[in-house]
Amino acid sequence: MDVFSSLPTSNEHIKCVDMHTSGGPVRIPIQGLPNLTGTLLGQKSQASLPENDYIRRRLLLEPRGHDGMYGGILRKDTELTKSGVADIGILYIHSGGYSMMCGHVTLGVSRFLIDTHDPEVFPNREKLRFDTKSLTTELRLHAPCGLLRITVPTMPDGKSSDPNRDVSFLSVPSFAAGLDIEVPIETIRKWTELGTRSSIVVDISFSGAFFAIVSAQELGFANGVKDIRNLEELWPVVNTIRDTISTAPELSAYTYLPTSPEPVLVNGVIIRDSTIGQTREDVSGAEVGIVFVENAIDRSPCGSGTAARVALAYAKGERKIGERWAYHSMLSLTSDGQGPFVGSPEEEIVIPGGKGVGARGVVVRTEGRAYYTGASIFVLEDIDKISRSGFKIMELSKALAGTRRTQHAQEPGT
Repeated sequence: MDVFSSLPTSNEHIKCVDMHTSGGPVRIPIQGLPNLTGTLLGQKSQASLPENDYIRRRLLLEPRGHDGMYGGILRKDTELTKSGVADIGILYIHSGGYSMMCGHVTLGVSRFLIDTHDPEVFPNREKLRFDTKSLTTELRLHAPCGLLRITVPTMPDGKSSDPNRDVSFLSVPSFAAGLDIEVPIETIRKWTELGTRSSIVVDISFSGAFFAIVSAQELGFANGVKDIRNLEELWPVVNTIRDTISTAPELSAYTYLPTSPEPVLVNGVIIRDSTIGQTREDVSGAEVGIVFVENAIDRSPCGSGTAARVALAYAKGERKIGERWAYHSMLSLTSDGQGPFVGSPEEEIVIPGGKGVGARGVVVRTEGRAYYTGASIFVLEDIDKISRSGFKIMELSKALAGTRRTQHAQEPGT
């Protein structure tokens, strides 16, 4: 029996294309998905239901994925594709759930969408506009956070992407929500490097999601990221910052969208260091950032985080329109400088309903490269219960504790 050819005959199999954008994984399922209908946000809600969410869990959690796994579910029919405003839609998925925006997935998926000519995957592919002068193809992607305008370098025949040049996208309206905000740190949650201080100063910026941005030096690392020996040990610091901003009313006030009556949770925390970072001839400068999003450390420089940092720098007067800056991750910094994202403010805009520093924002261009890593068929054998919905090894103790409590409650006399 030829195992590889026989596996797709399994009752449940999902075909995927795998890529990475500066080390950030991008898994794109192209066959074997549940049926979702309605608006894009409605489809996002449907996808998160237990009867559908097993797909995300099966593809992104162990044993087929890991805590840092990301992906994009392509949606052919949304309200914007039907009206002709968008070419295709996307739902961003990660090991913890669903996102409104993910820049590194956007860059990877966009290259794939130029390369595919399968009408079942992308019905509007042949309608895309190819510019023979710039050798680029324009793509309009309907994301949960809004419409993204993407430029994909394309080979002269117009049929495939050019991996030697950066894909770029224009962000949703991005703005600094709060500058130099003092965040108190409870004594019980202080970390060694903080010393005798009881507070830190952070900035909050938005680009499809809210980010708290703080320098490594402000956290007590005198030599910046060079003093950080173990990234995992930063999680208590990150969670303290995120929790404090989310629970203190005077701080969560900075995470309101002008169109929302309720504060939005801080999606990520970026620990930055402007004293380090490899630059190049086509940028004005460089910096490095460690991006903590949801429950993972971003391997890439983080596309939406890059746009949020550009918006912040513009609000502080540190960037001019069109000025390009390189944003490194720890991975790109230690890979001979290969793989930074380049961000630049392209246009100043008014944020409707915005207040204070958040009344004006920018549209940001983010540039980066994505590469293919494989194409897979993920299968599920009928009797395999362990991998049916995936698992997180660190959550098993919680599940076991819940089982014990249930058993104890059912014991006679309790």
